Amino acid sequence: MNEISEPSKTAKMSREDVYSYLTGPARQLQLVVEDTVTSTNDLLKIDAANHVPSGKAIVAAHQTAGKGRRGRSFYSPDDTGLYLSLLVRPDMSAEDSLSLTTAAAVAVCKAIETVLGVETSIKWVNDVYCRGRKVTGILTEAGTIPGQGSKLSWAVIGIGVNVWAPKGGFPEDIRHIAGALLEPDQRRDEPIRSRLAAAILNEYMEIYPDLLTQHYMDEYRRRSFVVGKTVRLMDVDHKIIEDQPPVTVTGIGDRAELIVKEPDGHVRTINSGEVSLLLD
Repeated sequence: MNEISEPSKTAKMSREDVYSYLTGPARQLQLVVEDTVTSTNDLLKIDAANHVPSGKAIVAAHQTAGKGRRGRSFYSPDDTGLYLSLLVRPDMSAEDSLSLTTAAAVAVCKAIETVLGVETSIKWVNDVYCRGRKVTGILTEAGTIPGQGSKLSWAVIGIGVNVWAPKGGFPEDIRHIAGALLEPDQRRDEPIRSRLAAAILNEYMEIYPDLLTQHYMDEYRRRSFVVGKTVRLMDVDHKIIEDQPPVTVTGIGDRAELIVKEPDGHVRTINSGEVSLLLD
């Protein structure tokens, strides 16, 4: 008689499991692993205000108040995603702080490929894509030292990864863009999230000491899929700026600025915002 097997449950994360996969500089991190938090970024911002030293990381399987860019909420369901944030106190100015985010995009790409063997790419500035869908969002928040101009006091780099696709599909407002690394029931009994969290921290902490040398930017450019494409510029509400004509991306500068050519041939740089690719 055939037995009916129970569906396998997702392997739980624990501090011991995640730490066991850490290597090199990442093993010096103060690591916290939780099932559910409000927001990994918010918790570390509190720590930053309380003078917690550089090098604390919080990893969670679920956020009840996940945050995205420009105050948007970040879809953070239980049992399908990985959410982590890292508190650092970099010796840099706010003008250089974009490197914290772009380095995270490179670290995430390398970690995903190491753990799952799937190819990833980066949509300017900091969204990681897999198979044509956004699988990772990155949000960096920072504070400056009072009385020292734009010199940073702290920064929190937050990373959210859609590991498994939700069984009911993504919410309607993000269904057209969101994707996941794995199908709903794929490899559920493996410690994928623990391995992936550790791999991201391993990769980031290898890059972090040399951020201002911009050595990692060659990897960032190689993984970018907007270079050579025609794009439309978007405003802070994620809407296309109608009075701005489509531009062609010709390159990415050392500070991750987008180098674009306008229809009249004029070349300029874009330092902030988002772009939308025009379909061929």
